[in-house]
Amino acid sequence: MLLRAKFINAEKHPYIKEAYETLQEVSQDRATQLEYLAREKAIRDHNQLMLEARQSALRDYEQILLARDKTIGNYEQIVLAKDKAISDYEQTMLAKDKAISSYEQMMLEMQQQSDQLKLEAQQNERRGIEAMILDGIEENFSKEKILLKLQRRFGLTEEQANQYYVELSEI
Repeated sequence: MLLRAKFINAEKHPYIKEAYETLQEVSQDRATQLEYLAREKAIRDHNQLMLEARQSALRDYEQILLARDKTIGNYEQIVLAKDKAISDYEQTMLAKDKAISSYEQMMLEMQQQSDQLKLEAQQNERRGIEAMILDGIEENFSKEKILLKLQRRFGLTEEQANQYYVELSEI
């Protein structure tokens, strides 16, 4: 209860209020959620790869120091350890590039899914508009009443509603 009260007070701050409104909006849109989750996954993957690269580089560096301390003058072992560190780094960079490529592919697929969802939503809206107009005509509602319902239910302008009415009343 106390946390809710603190959050309500925090809503008075414009940045928190804007973030809250954005969160509400994003949480209602499936395509936006999928994009957000994909971005978050790519960021986590990238961060994990960078952490592993740093840890690997640190381990390699420690090995180089031990080799130097144990075998002063053994230049060949130090060069091999350095080459291994470079090879590990290059492998890590290849893995990072692969993760980025996977992320880009996933984003492309998500964009295609989003486009498909938008198309289906438009088609469904069109069917709803058609049904409302045809039902209104069938029920002998006046043109004005049908247009007002279209504007109210579908958020159409008067011109858009009239355009649908003219198009569908000829059927």
